Amino acid sequence: MKQLLFFLFAMVATVFTTEAQQNQPAPSPAAKVHQTVGLTDFVVEYSRPGKKDREIMGGLVPYGQKWRAGANAATKLTCSTECTIGGAKLAAGSYAVLITPNKDKWTLHFYPYEGSRWTSYRDSDVKPINATSSEIVEMPWDVETFAIAFNNLRNESATLHFIWERVNVVFPVTVPAAK
Repeated sequence: MKQLLFFLFAMVATVFTTEAQQNQPAPSPAAKVHQTVGLTDFVVEYSRPGKKDREIMGGLVPYGQKWRAGANAATKLTCSTECTIGGAKLAAGSYAVLITPNKDKWTLHFYPYEGSRWTSYRDSDVKPINATSSEIVEMPWDVETFAIAFNNLRNESATLHFIWERVNVVFPVTVPAAK
């Protein structure tokens, strides 16, 4: 009898455990951007939080403080060759990207990528490579979901955009066009 009760208890627990582990949509879905600029391949891996009726710039994302450039984990940028972003020279490799937003300029902080825990970069003793925005465009409508994109593609250059709420922040990118 004890074995039967234990078996029934195990079956019920399994059913409830399986029920509790159903997949749910992520509140901030993962995104991956692949872009070739000239002879350089870029991959940006990040999560895309939504505005969801919140004040973003200066609110959820405070001015003057480092932010993970997305949600859930550190944003990861990988470049296949040396490149320059916002005046910062990056060697080929993978970098964690944090942002310090301000009303008049944004600064990107690039750290050698060591994992997805973004606070380890924010509090890191490693001096980041810093890039500065060239332009902050105020848009006439809200962008609901945070996005990172490359635009203005040329053989030796492009622009890297961080877009959310009513803000489009632009960083110039230059790459080698010949090996």
